[in-house]
Amino acid sequence: MKLFTALGENYDVIMEMVDFLSGSYAYAESAQNTKKQFTKSLDEIVLFCTKETFPVFQDLKIIICREYPQIRVSCIDLMVSDIRSRDDEENIRDKVFAAFEQYQEADLILSSAGRKDITQRMVEAGYIFGFQGYLSLTLPRDFYQLRKNHTGLKDYQIIRNHPEYLTVNWYPLSTFLRRRYRLPEDDSPEKQGNVSYIIHPEQPELIRNFSALYSLPLSLIQRLKSEKIGANNSSAQRDYDWLRSLPKTDLHCHFGGAAGPRDLKTIAETIASDPHLPERWKEGMTSVRNALRNNPLPDALKKKSDATNGHPLCHLREHYRQTAPNLPVFPTNAVQLSLLSGEDISEPFYKNNDPCRRDGKQ
Repeated sequence: MKLFTALGENYDVIMEMVDFLSGSYAYAESAQNTKKQFTKSLDEIVLFCTKETFPVFQDLKIIICREYPQIRVSCIDLMVSDIRSRDDEENIRDKVFAAFEQYQEADLILSSAGRKDITQRMVEAGYIFGFQGYLSLTLPRDFYQLRKNHTGLKDYQIIRNHPEYLTVNWYPLSTFLRRRYRLPEDDSPEKQGNVSYIIHPEQPELIRNFSALYSLPLSLIQRLKSEKIGANNSSAQRDYDWLRSLPKTDLHCHFGGAAGPRDLKTIAETIASDPHLPERWKEGMTSVRNALRNNPLPDALKKKSDATNGHPLCHLREHYRQTAPNLPVFPTNAVQLSLLSGEDISEPFYKNNDPCRRDGKQ
């Protein structure tokens, strides 16, 4: 049995999957019932990696080879740092499809521990070349209180000591096909193929939504990627009315300005001091702190903006790359915000700085 998944900036979820499929931990009864249905052993993990996550792959491979030597760990290098253009997206799609074609005779299970759009491409390829289903592992809210009592341990190590916290969700291919073709769903385990379709009693809607994105028709996925809310004057009011009517707790929040300057600083300080960060990040964050302190962010962005006549925030990633080329943008940004005062954060991020404005209008 092969596990295909995208690799994110940490490997905790993947280690939790390997432990679940190949370890002998005392999970909750529902998780144990699901595990019993996997009659074949996991013999390979295939990870889709970007340039950002390749170092994570190296660390993960060392751990798995040491703890589970019977499992082969393979990497599909997507050769991009991020998806910035249609060409990037098509190149990723080609690599994902080529990998699935190579493994089409194997028993494939899919999961997601990284970019969701890469996972969607994996599901798309799976419809053509075949896959068994989608595996998702989730943790309840009270797990994060437990984490505070285990300072210094990574999440997967904590779960090894408290396996009852792990919720296992399995979506066989039949579930994806029902959703794709808008057929009625049947949640009874005996009608979901060889593996039980588990619904967590406390969060059924959340868990259903987690897999729903990957089973949407591809035409709808492309429409969601290409359509812009409010871009067409004739339908702008209708778009905004629709947006305001959405239940906001269902939105995944990435909106700039959703947190105020003080909130951003608090969040950044928490991240920058998190003991669970990878050791190589901690070392890089320590060395880059002085560089950022000696090069004020507003001044650095203004210089770049004056040179290109572009918006200051358009140069933020470039600024971080030049300052800390061996550190991901995420921890570099946390260090930077932790060094700034609330007023300093307001200047580049909040005052008349909306890169999405058109013709001077919001």
